[in-house]
Amino acid sequence: MEIEPNGVPIVDNNPWVDLREYDQSWYDRGRPGWYVLLWWLIQSIAFPLGNF
Repeated sequence: MEIEPNGVPIVDNNPWVDLREYDQSWYDRGRPGWYVLLWWLIQSIAFPLGNF
């Protein structure tokens, strides 16, 4: 990364990777986000960290 004389990095260089072409639709990420959030809430209520 190039740096200007005043110490600010130059950010208008061409990107190394074109993320518009990135496609990961084939990848299964597991459970839906709402399910994971619900599980986190249940864990925090049923198994609080302070009660050892």
